[in-house]
Amino acid sequence: MTFATYVGIDYSGAETPTSRLRGLQVYRAGEGLPERVSTPSQPEERHWNWCRSEIADWLIGLARDGTCFIAGIDHAFSFPISYLRRYLDPPLTSEQRRAAELQGWILGVT
Repeated sequence: MTFATYVGIDYSGAETPTSRLRGLQVYRAGEGLPERVSTPSQPEERHWNWCRSEIADWLIGLARDGTCFIAGIDHAFSFPISYLRRYLDPPLTSEQRRAAELQGWILGVT
């Protein structure tokens, strides 16, 4: 199957579904090179970051418009930080913490 549109989404960041995060990026390609997609709510001549709810709405809009597309979402799943803070016992050694930070899966755990 060939798709009319290929979508790549960097789905990094925490907070709420309506938080505008620098780590949320959307790229779209058809027959040419991928291009960065701006959030539909972005004012003219200003850059606004996406929020997760806008990404979901945008993808739903593509589907409703009948666009034949495939979307790849780069999303690292992890336990919530609050869970790790509560139940991570014994604490990580400095070597374990460094390895985890390099992998990016528990940043912010103290």
